[in-house]
Amino acid sequence: MLLKHFEIFDSLWFNFCRLTSDGVNRIKSIVQKNSLLEKSYSLLPICIWNHWQLVVICNKGDNGMSFLMLLDSLHMVEPTRIENELKNFLKIAYEGKEMRAVVDELKVIDLHVPKVPQQKGSKECGFMVLYFIFCFILAAPVSFGTNDYPSFLTADWFSREEYEKFREDLQGKRIHIDAQSTSTSKDSLAGRRVRILNFSRQVVASGILMSDDNDNVVMGKKLGGEYYEVSILIAYDPTASLLSLRMIDLHLHPFW
Repeated sequence: MLLKHFEIFDSLWFNFCRLTSDGVNRIKSIVQKNSLLEKSYSLLPICIWNHWQLVVICNKGDNGMSFLMLLDSLHMVEPTRIENELKNFLKIAYEGKEMRAVVDELKVIDLHVPKVPQQKGSKECGFMVLYFIFCFILAAPVSFGTNDYPSFLTADWFSREEYEKFREDLQGKRIHIDAQSTSTSKDSLAGRRVRILNFSRQVVASGILMSDDNDNVVMGKKLGGEYYEVSILIAYDPTASLLSLRMIDLHLHPFW
């Protein structure tokens, strides 16, 4: 399938909606202003309880009903315990698009959890989610519903060797990004790897500084000096990172 049939939600939206009182209206506003939930597939990476998982929303399933799947590389815990929170998030998003019929359908739509390949290391979940996204985009049919499930989503969907090769290539690209950052302008920190600290100066996330351009405004805040736009690579504590980001408590350090 072509990439135009897929969209990927910001990984922070889910927790932002869970943990902040103003998250509901902001999510509705973002969804309303963008072409979200209009393509065949919506991919939502989420990090909850310090574990990354991938939610796949098939927007054109059987009889036009949405079809929900959770791809989890660590089935040691009961993955369906996030079902209510996930449906609440989707309810908010669909309401933002004024898709009332789909909101009503969420009550009868099940969350399906296929037996996908499992991680071996304790810190692989983020890489596994990225590979889930990569492989799903390559293999997904035009539509996906109950009659198709689980299709290619099995324990032998891909081999360990294929995943390891993907991970090595990805880490190589991250190293390349670090090398590029040394050539950025002295007047700009854009491209720098950074650590994000909470008020206790504990590292809660790492990422790449996307912009400190004084002409840019993000979430009503002018960038540069006190405020920065950061793309999160690793969230060590998703709850703390969200709070620190929201309070703009960003401390920039070279990442090594």
